[in-house]
Amino acid sequence: MRLRAALFATALLVPAAAAAAPRAAVFIYSPASSTVRLRVSEGPGADCDSSLNSIRFEGQIHAGETLRVPIFGPCVCASSTSTSFPDTDWSAGQLYCPAGNLAISRRPVAPRDFTIQLDGR
Repeated sequence: MRLRAALFATALLVPAAAAAAPRAAVFIYSPASSTVRLRVSEGPGADCDSSLNSIRFEGQIHAGETLRVPIFGPCVCASSTSTSFPDTDWSAGQLYCPAGNLAISRRPVAPRDFTIQLDGR
């Protein structure tokens, strides 16, 4: 009886652990001439700091660097600062949904790895 209960408890935990694992990654490339700040969030909001989104990365990205950020869902928002004002001049957030439009699909499409190139301003 204890063995059955233990197996049942393990079966409940496995899907939860699998759901917490990243399903894909986004690669962010910065062609800027100097270090800029970058914000990458995940969710449906086009404002990267929206309360609808979860921040996945917020920090610096150096000139010519490619940064890998794990993602869990279908949509990612990216925003960066300019080289002229690397701490304050944030670009408008850009929303990327490489897995397709989940609102019209009958079943969720798993996200795949993809690359975003910053504008280098």
